[in-house]
Amino acid sequence: MAEARTGRGGRRRSPLWARLMVWVGVVLVVLSAGTMAAGAVLEHRYDSSVHRADLIDGSAGHEVIDGAFDYLLLGSDKRPTDSTGDPGRSDTIMIAHVTADHRHAYLISIPRDLWVPIDDCGQGTGCEAKINAAYDFGGPKLTARTVEQLTGVGLDGMVIVSFRGFDKVVDALGGIRLCVDERTRSIHTGRLFTVGCHHFTGAEALDYVRQREDLPDGDYGRQRHQQQLIKAAAAQAEHEGLLSNPAKLDRVVRAIGDDLTVDTNGVALPDLVFSLRRVSGSDITMLRLPEIDGYSSDGQAIQQLDDTGRSLFTAIREDDLDTWAAAHPTLVNKNAT
Repeated sequence: MAEARTGRGGRRRSPLWARLMVWVGVVLVVLSAGTMAAGAVLEHRYDSSVHRADLIDGSAGHEVIDGAFDYLLLGSDKRPTDSTGDPGRSDTIMIAHVTADHRHAYLISIPRDLWVPIDDCGQGTGCEAKINAAYDFGGPKLTARTVEQLTGVGLDGMVIVSFRGFDKVVDALGGIRLCVDERTRSIHTGRLFTVGCHHFTGAEALDYVRQREDLPDGDYGRQRHQQQLIKAAAAQAEHEGLLSNPAKLDRVVRAIGDDLTVDTNGVALPDLVFSLRRVSGSDITMLRLPEIDGYSSDGQAIQQLDDTGRSLFTAIREDDLDTWAAAHPTLVNKNAT
């Protein structure tokens, strides 16, 4: 087994397949630098444990990743490969954008209540609805198509993790430390999350980041808490030495594999992760759309897109999110640390 290498400045690089597990497996986009060091056995086990599916339309397939690329990340209450007719719900929608030099990543949360055109709401008829309704109408492919039509961003792949996968991974990490920024009461369990930093089990973390009804800023607060979970999982993975310990890594791989579905658009998983080898956890920037409240014609409370939001999508297409973030500092989630 190859040893993990040491990068410039003496920073120890984490195994490449460890990066794959944390970035894709947790869908927490923990992009820490790395080279292949987890070993062929662990690599094969992870690669074979992941569910593959054709999740986006027109997947022609690529042999390599060249330039900037964009992945759609969805959190769902079930796997798209489940055989039951109900496609489930997608309450977490994010775009992961990796810059052309593959040295920085941006995670953009899309509010599930964003009011958008959907081209097939049943029997081929289009409508306007909340964006998370696309998953209910047509599963991941319609969701991807709706996001592409909304943003003008051509997706290079998709990752879906069922909600039950989140708590299993957190438990496999030994729990995580989350800092609660707003007093929050769970509508699901009645659990009260008090302000301050606490140790969370998997069930507690999942319960916390799914809340929005008790938050002053509603779904935007929920997005912020999900992004905080991303950073907390990264910190715990490093604290546990996960990225240099194949035994611990294997435990987490086993925890997540059954709840992960990916479409890499023909790119081999090792090649996908190799393209991220220069990106560290500190190179992730969390962005959000402006909060523009409104009501639909039938009285639903919705979020609306404005010119600032449209300029964010332009910045993704032009690979110029650094400039956009500098011009809109209030839309950068600085609490996601």
